[in-house]
Amino acid sequence: MQETLVQHLRSMGGNFCASAERFDGTDGGRTDEHVFQNLHWGLELLLKAYLHHRGWTDARCIADVRHDLGKALAACEREGLEGIDPEIRALRRVILAFLGMPRRSAPRSQRMRFHRST
Repeated sequence: MQETLVQHLRSMGGNFCASAERFDGTDGGRTDEHVFQNLHWGLELLLKAYLHHRGWTDARCIADVRHDLGKALAACEREGLEGIDPEIRALRRVILAFLGMPRRSAPRSQRMRFHRST
């Protein structure tokens, strides 16, 4: 069951990232926001796939990571993932800035604005 979940998360993460590549602004009014949303979701699922591969459960991902890419990256590194390209961290900062997602220090109601509006 765990490996099936890992495969599913990898597949979905890859699909979101590939989908972001296809959004060039000329297809049905899609915008840069669509690109960044898909990159965020894709990266989140790929990182969670790694955590599940290392034995994490959904409950632990929900409790420790939620939708926070910074926490997911840090958790993956603690679990032994090496060689994370510095551009991934830069991409994370761009995604958060573009989507207007406040940092963890903001009240939860402000942090969740993005997730409720999509």
